[in-house]
Amino acid sequence: MNKLKPTILSLTLLLASTQLQGCAILGLSGAALAGKSLVEERSVGNVVDDATINTQINSYYAAHNFDGLFVDVDPDVYEGRVLLTGSVDEPITRKNAEQIAWQVNGVKEVINELQVTNKDDVESYISDSLITGEVRSRILFDSQVSLDNNFNYGIDTVNGVVYLMGVADTEAELKRVTDIARQVSGVKKVVSHILLTTDTRRNQRMASKY
Repeated sequence: MNKLKPTILSLTLLLASTQLQGCAILGLSGAALAGKSLVEERSVGNVVDDATINTQINSYYAAHNFDGLFVDVDPDVYEGRVLLTGSVDEPITRKNAEQIAWQVNGVKEVINELQVTNKDDVESYISDSLITGEVRSRILFDSQVSLDNNFNYGIDTVNGVVYLMGVADTEAELKRVTDIARQVSGVKKVVSHILLTTDTRRNQRMASKY
C-alpha cells in the first residue's frame, strides 16, 4: 500500500515505534553494515552491494515516477536477487517496474510480485504493517530458527499476502519460517522466495528476459 506512505507518515512512525522490526533495520554506516553481516549469510561486501542496488533501483523509479513507481514499489535485495512488492494500477506499470530493475548493475534475478489492483486504503496499509511486524518478531523469538539466521529474512506484506526473501540453512528451517508466517492473524497467503544455503542460484547470474 505504498501510495499512502507520504500521507500517513506519522502513523507509520508510530507503528515502527511499537514493532520489533525496528531493531532489525539496516543502517548504512560501516559499523552497522559490519554488525549485520556477522549474523547473516551475506558478507559485508554483499550487504553493501545489495544496498547500492536498492538505492539505484529507487533512483531509477524516481526518475520514472510518471508511473508512480517510486512510491508504489518496494524493492528488497538479497545477494543480487531483487524482490518487487507493492501494488500498481496497470499491468504495463508492473512490467515497466521489472524492466527498470533489470537495468541496474549487479542484479542477478528480478522476482516480480507486484499486485495489479486499485485497492489502496489506510486500514490495509496499517494491517499489512502490523502483519509484517508480527511475522518478524515471531521469527526472532522462535527457538527453531537459528539465532544466526534471524536477519536473513526479508518480509513484506501487501493486502494480506506475505512475501519472504532470504537464505535458510536447512529445509526444516525454511518450512518453519513459512509456517510461522502462515500462523499470523490476517495473513491470506504466504509466498516464499527463500533459498537454501546450498542453492546454486546464490552464485549464478541469471540472464534478463529483456
